[in-house]
Amino acid sequence: MDHPERGAGALTPTRIALVASLSLNVVLGVLVAGFLRGAAPLPEVSRLNQQVRCGQGDAAACREHVEETRQRCDRGDAEGCVLLGIMLQVGKSLPQDLPGAVAQFQKACALKSGPGCWYLGTTAEYGRGAERNLEAARTAYQQSCGAKHENGCISLGDLLRRPGPLHDRDQALAAYDAACAIPYEGGCARAKELRAQPQQ
Repeated sequence: MDHPERGAGALTPTRIALVASLSLNVVLGVLVAGFLRGAAPLPEVSRLNQQVRCGQGDAAACREHVEETRQRCDRGDAEGCVLLGIMLQVGKSLPQDLPGAVAQFQKACALKSGPGCWYLGTTAEYGRGAERNLEAARTAYQQSCGAKHENGCISLGDLLRRPGPLHDRDQALAAYDAACAIPYEGGCARAKELRAQPQQ
C-alpha cells in the first residue's frame, strides 16, 4: 500500500514492483521485436532473468551470466564473444582487460559477426588493447560492412573520408551508400553530404 505522506514521487514497494514489471516488459518487447525481424534468436527466459538480476546487483547472477556468456563464445556463438568482449572492455561484471577484449572481438569477427568486426575495428583505429593500426581497422570495418552492419559501413566511410594515407573519397561514398542500403538513414545523410562537397 502506498503512503501519501512520503510524497507523490516516493518509491514505495508497490511502485518499485510496478517499475520493475514495466522494465521487464519493455526488455521482453524489444527482444521479441528483434526475434520477429530475424535479428537474433529469442533468449531463454532463464537467461533474461539472470541478466535482469545481474543488473540489479545480484553478484551470483553476474557470475552465472559471465560464465554462460563465456561458454556461448567457446561453443562458437559470435554474439557471446561480442558480449564477453564488451564486458572485458568496459570492466562490467569482469575486471577490465583491453587485450582480452580484443581477443574476443577477433573470435567474433572470425565467425563473421558484423558487430564483432566493428568492435575489432575500433580497437585497431583507436589503439584500445592493441597497437593503433589503421590498415587493420579498415580491414575489420570492411568485414563488418560486408556483413551488413551499419556501424561498420559508417566507420569505414569516416576512416576513408578523412585526410591521410587511407583517404579515398570514392570508397568512402561506397561505404556510406552501403549503410544507406541496409537501410540506415545516417549513411544516406553522409553520402549526400560528401557528394555535395567539391572534390579535392
